[in-house]
Amino acid sequence: MSKGLIKILSIAGSDSSSGAGIQADIKTILSLGGYACTAVTCITAQNKLRINNVINIQDKVVMDQIKTVCCDTRFDAIKIGVIPSISLSKKLVNFFEPFKCPIVVDPVFVSSSGYDLVDRNIFVKNQMILSKISNVLTPNIFETEKFLGFKISQKGGIRDREIKELYRKFEIPLLITGGDLNNEYVIDTLYDGKNVTRYKNKKIKVKFTHGTGCSLASALSFYLADKKKLTQAVECSIMYIRKVLIRSKNKNFNGYLHHCV
Repeated sequence: MSKGLIKILSIAGSDSSSGAGIQADIKTILSLGGYACTAVTCITAQNKLRINNVINIQDKVVMDQIKTVCCDTRFDAIKIGVIPSISLSKKLVNFFEPFKCPIVVDPVFVSSSGYDLVDRNIFVKNQMILSKISNVLTPNIFETEKFLGFKISQKGGIRDREIKELYRKFEIPLLITGGDLNNEYVIDTLYDGKNVTRYKNKKIKVKFTHGTGCSLASALSFYLADKKKLTQAVECSIMYIRKVLIRSKNKNFNGYLHHCV
């Protein structure tokens, strides 16, 4: 367990509904007892149903945010979400290569409402670049299909050979989240380069899951910063999200996540 306050830097987009993105990252980290600093990569006008507008922030402004907070804060982990350009990915790699803390990348290119946040043609290239500094990648099923170039079975989820094929592309641990599959159970799959671990839990039926991917990646950043091993950090993060979903459902939060667990 880490001593003192755990400090995490989130680099991601802003969600005006506070359901996903930077706002979800902040709420997740604070609810777990950490402290969150941020660098905004894009500004969105959205709610849990749709995105009406996206404005990407200039690379220089994003890097100015990062450099400024890094001047006086030593971070225990970094979480990276939406990165709208290849040029920004390269700048992030150049800046963070000397860092020794865990870096979790949540490779977002489509919102839960179906809006393209990143050009599909640069999405894969971005992740190839960011894999140079990443400790773990957390794609959902749709993002995994984009990486692999084919559909994944709706019944059994990702197979061992498929996740190993994806690992060969990035050569970093992968956590494939399975909440988007139409199954009775959620099967999240971790591959660390040696072992495949599946976390199977009964699906919590809620109307909306806006922000669950961002929140899971932020929780994983926190638990890795807290010196937990990857398998344990993943298990803790999944249990955290399940508590959030149950509380949101019980509190009738109208589709938004209630992070105060």
